[in-house]
Amino acid sequence: MFSDILVPLMNVPDDESGAILERIAATAATLGGAVSGIAVEIEYAQPVYMYADAVVFMSQAFKDAQSLNHARVEALVRHFEEQAGFAGVASESEIVGAGAGDVPGLLAQRARLHDLTMFVLDDDDPYARNCVEGVVFGSGRPVLVLPRAAPAAAMKKIVVAWDFSREAARAFADAMPVLRQAESVTVLHVTDDGASWHPGAKALERHLARLDIGASYVQTARGTASVDEALEAHASHNGADLIVMGAYGHSRLREFVLGGVTRAILKAPAMPVLLSH
Repeated sequence: MFSDILVPLMNVPDDESGAILERIAATAATLGGAVSGIAVEIEYAQPVYMYADAVVFMSQAFKDAQSLNHARVEALVRHFEEQAGFAGVASESEIVGAGAGDVPGLLAQRARLHDLTMFVLDDDDPYARNCVEGVVFGSGRPVLVLPRAAPAAAMKKIVVAWDFSREAARAFADAMPVLRQAESVTVLHVTDDGASWHPGAKALERHLARLDIGASYVQTARGTASVDEALEAHASHNGADLIVMGAYGHSRLREFVLGGVTRAILKAPAMPVLLSH
């Protein structure tokens, strides 16, 4: 399956770190790959004041805060490696320093050297979502997003969002390692009315039959729901463990201004989502 998985160790609060890292390790074991954890220590400029005594005091306070943060990050990395060991997953990890604005680019660079990047994402976390987007756009590799509150998924029942676009085709191909291990694969096309069968549907069904993954094509109308709502509702109703979807069929700026399926899904993911651009 995915043999080399990058895991950015971010958005992991101290009081939930055990459960979250356990889910990460369990998911990596399901995917069959070794994991590389990367923890980023955000570098901040030291505050400077005009009064000499205050400068000395604030300088020491700043160093103390840095030391505490470094100790926390080291503990997080150790805990990550412990959980990977418990799950029987080979692991390695590193701690790097970077400015907050440089993290998405740094993660994208590292992700290019891995089969998959796996993020844990909380509901409506703009900074973590920006890092996910940076990797989706900048790495050329797929990204798996795990909702922070969701348990580890077996990923046996998979829904692939399909709209006959380049992004959908890329996501479908990038997800093939996990699709080949699935028990059920539904390729779902959400349309406005659902009445007319897409002219490419028959060719897609022939393609799915040749892949020998037991996939079926389903076309459904979204009704009064948005596309993302219809997609998640179908996946949830059918007990899916994973949604596979092409990311950002429109420009990133247009999705930022007008909204879009990808941003809506990432704002509050209901289940694991594999994204590819």
